[in-house]
Amino acid sequence: MRHRLGQLMDVARENDRLFEKSRRLILALLEAQSQEQVIASVEDSLRNDFQVPYVSLILFSETQRFSNARCVTHSEARAALGHVLSSGKTLSGILRPDELSFLFGRHADSIASAALAPIQHQGLHGVLALGSRDPQHYRSASGTLFLGHIADVLARVLQRQRPLADEPPTE
Repeated sequence: MRHRLGQLMDVARENDRLFEKSRRLILALLEAQSQEQVIASVEDSLRNDFQVPYVSLILFSETQRFSNARCVTHSEARAALGHVLSSGKTLSGILRPDELSFLFGRHADSIASAALAPIQHQGLHGVLALGSRDPQHYRSASGTLFLGHIADVLARVLQRQRPLADEPPTE
C-alpha cells in the first residue's frame, strides 16, 4: 500500500511539473504578437522547457504559407498521415518509417517513438509531433492530456492571427 501511495505521489509531482510548464507555454502563446512568435514560442518551450529533442509543427494549407512553419497541402497530409489523423485525437506510440519521415524529415531515423496532436480549429488544420530516441518514451498507454491541451490552445491562438480561413478541399 505504501509503495502504491509513493507511486501515486510521484505521478502527482510529475503532473504538477507538466502543468507549470504548460501554463508558462500557454501564457507565452497568448502574449505572442504574431504567428511567427507563436510558432517560435511553442517550438522553443517544447525543446527547452519540456526537453523534447524532436519537435515538428506542420500546418495544412492550400494557399497560405507561414514564414517559420512547415506547410503542406491537405492532400499531402492525408496521404502521409490519413489514418493517424482520422480519429482527430492525440496519440502516442511507434509510427511507421514513412510517417516519421513525413513528420521529422532528416531526423526520422533517430526517432523510436512519437506523440502527435492534431491542430484543428475553424478551418486551421495541422499536426504537432514530438519525437524521442527512446522507444518507451511515448507509448500507446502514455497520457496525452497536456499535449492535447497545448495543441488546442495553439490552434486557437494561430487561428486568431490568421488573415483568412483555409478550409480543406471537399471531396
